[in-house]
Amino acid sequence: MKYLRKIRGLTRKEAAVKLDMKEERLQDLETGRKGLTLGEAIKYADIYNVSLEYIAGRKKVEY
Repeated sequence: MKYLRKIRGLTRKEAAVKLDMKEERLQDLETGRKGLTLGEAIKYADIYNVSLEYIAGRKKVEY
């Protein structure tokens, strides 16, 4: 998750706004302390323009 944010040039705060979540929640997701819900995975896929398979780790490279 952090990788997608970084390659898009977003701060954690900017990404949290785009993803409609608290910055603390995004930090938990990026550090692996908590897992994604299906709804969050869909938001990630839509906002970062990647597939759900990529978000789930089933596909390695996608841009």
